Amino acid sequence: MEVKITKRYLSGLSHAQKDDLILVLHEQNQLLTERVSQQSQQIAQQSQEIAQQSNIIELQTKQISLLESKVKSLEDRINTNSSNSGKPPSSDGFNKPQPKSRRGKSKKTKGGQHGHGGKTLKRVKEPNSIEKHTVDTCSNCNENLGAVSGATITTRQVFDIPKLELQVTEHQIEKNNAHLVSAPQKVNFHLK
Repeated sequence: MEVKITKRYLSGLSHAQKDDLILVLHEQNQLLTERVSQQSQQIAQQSQEIAQQSNIIELQTKQISLLESKVKSLEDRINTNSSNSGKPPSSDGFNKPQPKSRRGKSKKTKGGQHGHGGKTLKRVKEPNSIEKHTVDTCSNCNENLGAVSGATITTRQVFDIPKLELQVTEHQIEKNNAHLVSAPQKVNFHLK
C-alpha cells in the first residue's frame, strides 16, 4: 500500500517510525542512484557504438559511390562502338551493331501471298540412281542383323541439279522389326 508523505503524515509519526522511514528512503535512493549510474554507462556505451557504426556507414557510402562510378565507366567503355564513338569500324569485332534498314513497313503479310500458285517438286517414279542404306547391327545390343528378315523400307528422294541434267537419288532406308528389342532398328539417314 502506497502512502502519500505529507507534513501532516510526518507529524503523526514517532521518532522511531521517522528513523525507519529515513532508512527505507535512503535504501531506495541508493538503488535508484545505482540504476541511474548503470543506465548512464549503457547510454555512453551505446553512444560510442552508434558513433562507430556511423563512421562505418559513412566509409561504406563513400566506397559504394566509388564502386558505382567505376562500374559506370566500365559499362560505358564496353558499350562504345564505331557508331557512338570515334573508334574505327574494324575495332567492333563480332559485336557490330545491326544495320538499320530505311525501308518502311509493308502492309503485305510475310511469305507467299494469297492467290499465289506455288511450285513443288513431285516424286519421280524412275529415279536416276538408288542408294540403299541397310541396318547391319542392332544399336542396342550390336547383334548382326544381316540375316534377320522383317525389314521395311522408307524412301526419300533428293533432287540435285548437275551441270546438264537433273539427277534424282532415291534413298531406301531399311527398318528391321524382326529383332526382339523394344524399338525397331533403322539406319540413321544423313543427307549430303
